[in-house]
Amino acid sequence: MKQKELRKVSEVAKQIYDYGCYFMSLLYVRNTPYSEVPTLDELLKYYDTFIANGWMDSDCYVKDPCAILEYLTGKKYTAKKSAVLDPNANIIIGRWHNPTTNLHHFVVMDRANNVVWDSLGYSITVADGTIESYRLFYECK
Repeated sequence: MKQKELRKVSEVAKQIYDYGCYFMSLLYVRNTPYSEVPTLDELLKYYDTFIANGWMDSDCYVKDPCAILEYLTGKKYTAKKSAVLDPNANIIIGRWHNPTTNLHHFVVMDRANNVVWDSLGYSITVADGTIESYRLFYECK
């Protein structure tokens, strides 16, 4: 690997670190039972694949989470954004907001409204904030 290639990896890793919480949450729920996100090499491949397919922007803005989940799981999903938790959803990702910092953060939730997985490990946004909305995913039968 040359330094130029290393710079690209560094820039992508920074994008994922700064803005990739929804992206990483989708990677976390790809297996049942849920499991940790992939290695750095796999993470970079997913990042490139999702951008190439138009499912995500380079700043990790997720445009088509259902296409990403289908790619990762082989199953079709429908999704809705809601201010209300639906415990019947197959996958629940919460969007938190911290009014003090005005930051947002996505985490994987369970049906009882508990945080299951936080890509940061411990997010101040979650600790000091409130749930703003949910991304609710339903597996198509």
